[in-house]
Amino acid sequence: MVDERVAEDLVQAFSDVVRAVRVGDRQGQGSAPAAVLALLADLHRLGDVRVGDLAAVSGTGAPTASRHAAAAEELGLVVRRPDPDDRRACRLALTPDGARVLEAHRAQQSRRLCQSLADWSDEDADTLLRLLRRLGPNAPAPTPLH
Repeated sequence: MVDERVAEDLVQAFSDVVRAVRVGDRQGQGSAPAAVLALLADLHRLGDVRVGDLAAVSGTGAPTASRHAAAAEELGLVVRRPDPDDRRACRLALTPDGARVLEAHRAQQSRRLCQSLADWSDEDADTLLRLLRRLGPNAPAPTPLH
């Protein structure tokens, strides 16, 4: 069992990695803010969903998810479609532009990560990937953008 000090160090290490990615995002900020990019990633993974479902998946409240969805819609990255199960509701879906923005963002992150891992062995990178997947055992497998 991992002791609390190691867990605290892991939390700090994760925070450092997230901060480094965010700094890189701000330096090369493209056409969408981080919250919108996260929404696009959720939509890509989940498919067409209601805003309330996005809120539940992202751990935000419905008003926050709704604001992010509105921002993404204003940028032309998502579209609202009628919900076939409930005519009073709508579902959000990625637009082709939304898929392109997400793909470009992921490619940029991959390039940045390749640079950071340039001096790592393939074995070390494989070990990190295996352990991260083990840490998030319920994470769904990524699906192709096309």
